[in-house]
Amino acid sequence: STESDASVLSDLATGLRGIENLISGLGCHSEYQIFCREIFSAISEKIGWEKQPGDGHLDALLRSTSLGNSGHYGDKSVLKEARIKYDNHVSERQVIHPDIRTVVFNLAAQQGDKLVYDQMWALEKASDLQEEKVRLHSALSNFSDKELLEETLKKSLSEDIRVQDSIRVIVTVAGSVLGRSLAWDFIRNNWKEIDRRYGDGGFALMRLVSIVSGFTTIERLKEVEQFFEDNPTPAAERTIRQAKERIRLNQAWLSKYSGQVSDFLR
Repeated sequence: STESDASVLSDLATGLRGIENLISGLGCHSEYQIFCREIFSAISEKIGWEKQPGDGHLDALLRSTSLGNSGHYGDKSVLKEARIKYDNHVSERQVIHPDIRTVVFNLAAQQGDKLVYDQMWALEKASDLQEEKVRLHSALSNFSDKELLEETLKKSLSEDIRVQDSIRVIVTVAGSVLGRSLAWDFIRNNWKEIDRRYGDGGFALMRLVSIVSGFTTIERLKEVEQFFEDNPTPAAERTIRQAKERIRLNQAWLSKYSGQVSDFLR
């Protein structure tokens, strides 16, 4: 049924992104992208960009999941169409339907330069809707350029971003392998301010600390252990313990399966 398709595809997408994080440092990453692209692109072609009469919530989920992942894994036609839709939206020729706006913004950012980056901040400042600001914060955390991601991190603790939104922006930047490394450096360099704002505990601090659970090496584990030894964080102690265990599991998974994954993809 459509419902199971949308739900299954969404779960599959989450699982595949998790594996991508684990194998991103291996020589087979480009083959993995092709493998994933083939899964999502066929569905994207079938469902298309435009909302159809009678479409429900699950059709919208199927559309955004398939297009978002097709573009993420490098489908050139999807990336091209996302850029066209983005440009039309910015020039006010054609406003993007809210159902696919997050996907279009994210994919425009993924392939975007400083011009697109500045445009998105202008859109963010011009919007009165918090929902639209959240979409744009997500996109501003999805650029592939190191300097632009660093700029987003810098802004996350500035007056440009509400205090209650800062953590979400940093965590979203940390969603990619490059971004996670930059976000971790940023957290360590700005720990005094982060601790002042969020050190009393709560979900925000736990969410921030949990970004390190995406790391996959013993070197990173030692870094994490040393940092929290030097900067005790009682309010997130359990989350830190779980994150360190997750790094160990990631490392163990790679040791056991990286060869098999490489063989399968080749």
